[in-house]
Amino acid sequence: MKTITIPYNSALAIIDRALKEARKKSNYIVQEYIDTESKKKEKGLILESIENFDLSKVPKEQHKNLGILGFVNGKEPGDGSIPLEAVFPKSGDELALMYVIQGIYQGDFSQAECKNGVFLKKNKPLKGVFAIIPPIVVKKEDLKKGIYILQ
Repeated sequence: MKTITIPYNSALAIIDRALKEARKKSNYIVQEYIDTESKKKEKGLILESIENFDLSKVPKEQHKNLGILGFVNGKEPGDGSIPLEAVFPKSGDELALMYVIQGIYQGDFSQAECKNGVFLKKNKPLKGVFAIIPPIVVKKEDLKKGIYILQ
């Protein structure tokens, strides 16, 4: 994999460090796409998969429909329009990383809340959403400036 650097204090760097601590290997790809609003070609960093994640709770036929979403305080940054490497949380914020079965849950994640690793909407658990690691509470030491290398 090509070396990718991101800000040390970004949500993605904090999440990646938590994945490593949990002995889970993250796999990233750089993807090109056309921005739907600006119509310009852009590149984005995608967390494609997590090795060593127990998928036993996910029906086997749904494995091909899995996607990964990151949340800050129970919400997708910018309703999903801001990449996690460009999000800079504050001390005390809660970060969550979830596998989502695309097509099972088709609601608005921006109205869902993450509580103790479970996503709730109107106080009911969402179907097709699985926590990859327990929620991370951002600490002061997570916020130092610098460069983080994704490997």
